[in-house]
Amino acid sequence: MAFDDDHALYFLEKRVGQGLEGSRLIGVQVDPAFLEKLRADAIPQQLAKKFPGMPQIADPTIGKDLYGIPAEYFDELQKAIKP
Repeated sequence: MAFDDDHALYFLEKRVGQGLEGSRLIGVQVDPAFLEKLRADAIPQQLAKKFPGMPQIADPTIGKDLYGIPAEYFDELQKAIKP
């Protein structure tokens, strides 16, 4: 999940460039407190087996605030989405 607008647009353009014209982005506003929790809890991907259920920091060299979000965080994410 990308909380970085520039990277999200880059990713969409990359997918369309690969011939996946049906690719779409869904943009939502998320409560900043949820993003702060992700930042605090996130671990590097190489530690995922040691810390299962924790959000993972995606490659920080390609963008900021890119995370793999585990199932344990999806309820919180859904509640954090602003209408």
